[in-house]
Amino acid sequence: MQYDLEFWESDKHTRMLKWRDWRNNLQTLPEDEIYKTIAYWWKMVPMAGNTIDVWREDTWPTPWELIIFNSFCSPARGLGMYYTLTLLEIQSELILAKIEDDTTLLVRTAQEKLLNYYEGDACYVSESQYDLIRIYQPTDVYTVDKV
Repeated sequence: MQYDLEFWESDKHTRMLKWRDWRNNLQTLPEDEIYKTIAYWWKMVPMAGNTIDVWREDTWPTPWELIIFNSFCSPARGLGMYYTLTLLEIQSELILAKIEDDTTLLVRTAQEKLLNYYEGDACYVSESQYDLIRIYQPTDVYTVDKV
């Protein structure tokens, strides 16, 4: 499914429905394509600086709050990728990591794919270099219930 450029201009109810429909369409793809599609889709979000505090997970938005944001930072984009995979019931880990001078959230899959390392693409963990700060347990992040 192609990226919908009008997505971010729609009202929050329409945005929720479109995001749900997009996720449902992902389920028809091979898993490797799912990762690439998610990475590309989240690459296209409107970007801004520091929309979430990477150090305070207790303040992070729920998936439903995040999807109605009008701008994202790199960690918020990583959180969105994690929520997307979680809602698809694809196991992944959310990682707080430092890449050069930037601290961000990465998503590592069971197949050792890494999302939010390269903008718009998934790579293998073995092809990346980052300093691991923390791996979040599912209980550390908002519990996602599929709706």
